[in-house]
Amino acid sequence: MTISKIAALFVSIAVLSIAALAQTETVLYSFAGYPSDGQYPYAGLIGSSSVLYGTTTSGGTNNGGIAFKLSKSGSTWTEKVLWNFGGTGDGLYPYSGLLKDSSGNLYGTTVNGGLDNDGTFYELSPGTPWTESGLFSFAGGGTGQNPHTLGALIDDSSGNFYGTTYLGGTNSQGLVYEMSISGGIATETVLWNFDDVSGTDAENPYAGLVRDSSGNLYGTTIAGGTHNAGTVFEITSSGVESVLWNFGGTGDGSTPYAKLYRDSSGNLYGTTDYGGIYGEGTVFELSKSAGVWVELRLYSFGGTGDGAYPLAGLIADSSGNLYGTTYNGGAYANGTVFKLAPTVGTWNESWLYSFVGASTGWEPYGGLFKDSSGNLYGTTERGGASGYGTVFEIVP
Repeated sequence: MTISKIAALFVSIAVLSIAALAQTETVLYSFAGYPSDGQYPYAGLIGSSSVLYGTTTSGGTNNGGIAFKLSKSGSTWTEKVLWNFGGTGDGLYPYSGLLKDSSGNLYGTTVNGGLDNDGTFYELSPGTPWTESGLFSFAGGGTGQNPHTLGALIDDSSGNFYGTTYLGGTNSQGLVYEMSISGGIATETVLWNFDDVSGTDAENPYAGLVRDSSGNLYGTTIAGGTHNAGTVFEITSSGVESVLWNFGGTGDGSTPYAKLYRDSSGNLYGTTDYGGIYGEGTVFELSKSAGVWVELRLYSFGGTGDGAYPLAGLIADSSGNLYGTTYNGGAYANGTVFKLAPTVGTWNESWLYSFVGASTGWEPYGGLFKDSSGNLYGTTERGGASGYGTVFEIVP
């Protein structure tokens, strides 16, 4: 055997050993697909260690997607379909996750459907059966169009909701909106219309927002900015927008699809789907110093056997470790769940799981949810018993 073949063998053994030592994944539920069940979940989950809520982009009785609830009894998880999207005038294809209020109502958006087929903002209310209210239909133009809002909507203490549309607005490049509800009707206020005609503004927000205690909003766009490779932006509570970072510089990440994570110090963390040292995505931090926002690239995906192309945002634990998913890469090229741990002067990545494919699920599109015990939950777009995606758990 040649030296090069021996080296390659040791690399393969090392990669498989890492995967073998990682945490164990358990598939809690495999979607059965149209017409009895949902299929292809893009978004992450909300809930607890015994109840999980989420959406699938298609499937259900109308093949327009579903909202679902998973409940745990003993060691068994049971699914209940809360709503089948795609009825007459209803929303279609819920790409976004869900937001739950103190009364148990769920809120979300659909990318299509509604009165003008440009998407909806809806409410699901618990009962037997659950009921849906289409609170607002986007109509393109000045109201916005196609609210993808990966990472779900956010709200404030007054019950107002905040999100983005990928297209629409006065410049057809997307917008940021606020929804207020009164008497079962939502009223939209456009907070910002993106305008990258000059090559300096953001363009096409794909993800949801984060909000600080002063009411300032932060988000990402997949296009626009000085390199046309995406941005991080801020909209102040007084309605002033500024681009905090332009992606696409030398060695930098590009095309951030994901929602940001904001820590208690006001630092912003996120992922880019492309760019970095290997061109397969990054994890970044933005921090403010002397009034200027500075980016630090924490990690570049794409090394030998590494994860690749993170589409989802990040979550953190009390020790400052970051957790996320990559859509591709890993030992089997089917995606990973990863952890980034801060050490002196650097960040160390480790795999928590490398998706095998088939029945284990593959291609995790959405982010993670962590319960009070540190267990991680998420979805895969593909795989499972029927091939239509899964809900999975990883126990530390």
